[in-house]
Amino acid sequence: MKRNKPIVKQRKAGTQSRRRWAYRFDGWSTGFWALSVRQSFVGVRADVLDMTGAVPAGDFSDLPEDPRMRGGLLRWRLERDGRTEYVYGRKQWSRDGGFRRDNLPVSEDVFHTFTASRKTCTRGSKCPLTSYILSDSGIEVPRHHPDRCPMTVLEDGPSWRLTGRVVPDGAFIY
Repeated sequence: MKRNKPIVKQRKAGTQSRRRWAYRFDGWSTGFWALSVRQSFVGVRADVLDMTGAVPAGDFSDLPEDPRMRGGLLRWRLERDGRTEYVYGRKQWSRDGGFRRDNLPVSEDVFHTFTASRKTCTRGSKCPLTSYILSDSGIEVPRHHPDRCPMTVLEDGPSWRLTGRVVPDGAFIY
């Protein structure tokens, strides 16, 4: 009888582990997002940001639904009372979510930062931000990162709560 036999056999990672790991929590995981908007647009005492009617306004792609900009920054156009303002966003890795001044456009305005958690993108290959790569055998393979898809920002979920302010000198104030 073998004495050092494991109770449960452990499977070795193998060559496919990196591909499997990306899709492990697709359906039920959430991501934290942070949005920054000028104080002159939302008001001094705003606690909640309403993103209804926001339209993606990125500048990297020819797709009208793509909000991506430089350096991982995202941008949406929001109109209220005949006034147009841009809302800047990015994926956060923690709940506290703070923007640094160098991530935002140069301005003397104070920016309010709002955070919320959103479910991952469930559209899969039907998402307009899905890109296709050509495999070695000539097959187009869809490539989509559901946990980092910016299309989830505009979907329904918990409201955007104020977490801090970014002042012109670059400090993040809670």
